[in-house]
Amino acid sequence: MFIGLFLNIAGYSYLVVGSSPWALILLMLVATIGELIYVPIKQAFLVNIVPDHARSSYMAINGMLYSGAHFVCAINVIIGGFLPAWGMGILIFFTGCTGMMLLATILPQLSQSSVQAPAGKRVSTI
Repeated sequence: MFIGLFLNIAGYSYLVVGSSPWALILLMLVATIGELIYVPIKQAFLVNIVPDHARSSYMAINGMLYSGAHFVCAINVIIGGFLPAWGMGILIFFTGCTGMMLLATILPQLSQSSVQAPAGKRVSTI
């Protein structure tokens, strides 16, 4: 999961800075492969930690993730007016790495809070 996330971060960070068409195509392919690795694992993990009775609520909150991403994008457009391209590439890279570190910090706690139910189903104690 973290390899896919890192590939996605690296690919999109280069898209801000790059000017070579072949490098842009290659790094967009890297970002796409990273997303194809990361997203299914994230969705499967989310389904495993969510209690069955609250699944729709958790999915609705997870859908708000995209609203937050749009807000960050809007802020980055404003910041991009003041920073050079390489500065924005570094900012995007470090923002992505910070998110990845936060995920690495939270993931073990989520795994520990999930317990095995008697019927063999995973139930979250969150």
